[in-house]
Amino acid sequence: MTALSKNDYDPSPDLTFPLASSIQAPGGKRVLTSPCLTAAICATTLFLLIAFVTQGSLPLSGEADLLHWLHRFASHSGDVLALWISASVTVLSVLTLARLAWQRAWQALGFILACVGGSALLALAAKIVFHRERPQLWEVVAHHSSYAFPSGHAVQSMALAVGVLILMSKQPSTRVSPYLLATLFVLVIVAVGAVAVARMYLGLHYPSQILAGWTLAIAWVSLMALLFRNAPLPLKRSMA
Repeated sequence: MTALSKNDYDPSPDLTFPLASSIQAPGGKRVLTSPCLTAAICATTLFLLIAFVTQGSLPLSGEADLLHWLHRFASHSGDVLALWISASVTVLSVLTLARLAWQRAWQALGFILACVGGSALLALAAKIVFHRERPQLWEVVAHHSSYAFPSGHAVQSMALAVGVLILMSKQPSTRVSPYLLATLFVLVIVAVGAVAVARMYLGLHYPSQILAGWTLAIAWVSLMALLFRNAPLPLKRSMA
């Protein structure tokens, strides 16, 4: 056994996320195994289950009560804040893509574009297929002509959040510290949750429509991560 010198030892942890691997199956065949594939299957199953349970435009038990409770806190400033939070999803998506383009990180740009753009098209197709009407509980301040299932803002926010997390997790440990990754994870949870609350506060979505959007986004981004599993997705400069 060859002894390692000081220069051969790297104490920094490996933060890269194993998107896919394979195992030896009976008969000598290699079978693809991946946490991303598992996540995609589970999320798709949950999405279809939500779609089946929420057939029609009627809310599930307690959903309308939750929206009415949120509406008790309605105010002009609250409406403006909720609208700004809703708009921030598109703004952050554009800024993220622009930042990656400026850094000339073309593979990373392609990955995020596939996550966000692809999930948006998938959500639009799902809205047309399921054609669920939006809640009609009060006169809303933001009118939308599109269908409500699944929530497009929930899809886009979750797709961007998970896509960025996967992108950052694939960077070398010398560029992304565990503390930065943990902080980013917390910020992602807060941001995605804020978008969900804002959409329900505005009376535009029931919780099940939000949850359906999240599961659809996770399923799609997991498939994109599997598709880009062999791409290094380097960043020219730190996104921090």
